[in-house]
Amino acid sequence: MTNVALTDRFRDRLIRYQEEHRRRNIPQPSFYVKLAERKRLADRVRRLRGIGDEPIREMATKIGQKAVAQKAGVYTAEIYQGPFTSLSEFELNALPNRFVIKPIVGSGSNGVFLLEKRDGLLFDIVSKKSYPPDLNSLHSAGLSRFEGCPLIAEELIGIDGLPSVDWKVFAFFGEIGFIRQMDLRNPQKCYKMWSSKGQDLGKIDKYSLEYNSALPPPNDFEALVNAARAVSLSINTPFVRVDLYESKRGPSLGEVTFAPGSLWKHTYLQIFTPEWDRKLGEMWEEAQARLIERVGDNYIP
Repeated sequence: MTNVALTDRFRDRLIRYQEEHRRRNIPQPSFYVKLAERKRLADRVRRLRGIGDEPIREMATKIGQKAVAQKAGVYTAEIYQGPFTSLSEFELNALPNRFVIKPIVGSGSNGVFLLEKRDGLLFDIVSKKSYPPDLNSLHSAGLSRFEGCPLIAEELIGIDGLPSVDWKVFAFFGEIGFIRQMDLRNPQKCYKMWSSKGQDLGKIDKYSLEYNSALPPPNDFEALVNAARAVSLSINTPFVRVDLYESKRGPSLGEVTFAPGSLWKHTYLQIFTPEWDRKLGEMWEEAQARLIERVGDNYIP
């Protein structure tokens, strides 16, 4: 046995001892805790900058995410008009029959209207409500909360005339934790959890919507996973939620979220079973380690 072999053997024993010692004395990783820390940090940055509840990174805006999609080689919806600070600036007649009005900041479906020109009115495809043929009517319908926030009109992504299901991919710098399928197109909103290999994970979280294991997979599951992985690897961060939609052009990037949902509002709890909270926390830390290897001294977690 050579001295080199002895050295390697001693090193391996030391590493195992250190890992076992840490596991006994350091709390196990928690996704919930890491997400809470990220949210607190963002709030502290906002206070330092004297800004309100808005993204602290340009790439977290709807405009910035267009650049993210381009870098990752993933399609994203075309912006027809905007950004404008007033609904009256949009030219309704110049917009296609189906389009989306949304703020450039914010997350999820807040302030997002999927509209269709129908029978001389504006029909909301999700809520099934009709509005006068004047975009200013959307102000009282929900956009008043985004007073002063720039708005855009963009392409409505869908297949066969229907809006796409929302696929929310929890990605850890190239590794996929899970995929949350959200079907919000009907009054009975529901969701399903998938592994990156297309398996039904069951209700591993405490989301308040109805769980529907009968929801079908996307047309091309592999393409969806690969798109999320590409977006995740294009951003030097250990965790990001990648929202994707199906389209005739393949997966389309809808949104990139660094701190998804609310930690406190019951509808958007990012709380998982103890097993999955630890698993996702470990994936977060593993992603941090890979980032250190990739970026070197330019990345300090």
